[in-house]
Amino acid sequence: MYIVDSPTGFVLGAVIPVSTAASRAGSPISVGEQPRALAMLPGATASSGSTLYVVNIGSGSVTPVSTATREAGPPIPVGYLPTSIAIAR
Repeated sequence: MYIVDSPTGFVLGAVIPVSTAASRAGSPISVGEQPRALAMLPGATASSGSTLYVVNIGSGSVTPVSTATREAGPPIPVGYLPTSIAIAR
């Protein structure tokens, strides 16, 4: 499970991985400003090395996050105030 931590103002937010089996939160992964929405390919799993995509309203970008390494890649500029995301296979 992934939780969006979106602080108020134009500061970097984070995505927090949570182990549902252990009921424990992992270390936050820094993403863009004011993250809001998350998406992953249908059928993907965290252990399969998938990519989680995080929409950042404040920075007008989408940050790809590797679920295997829990590292954020370079943000993808997408325009002014993006609010949602959908992924098709």
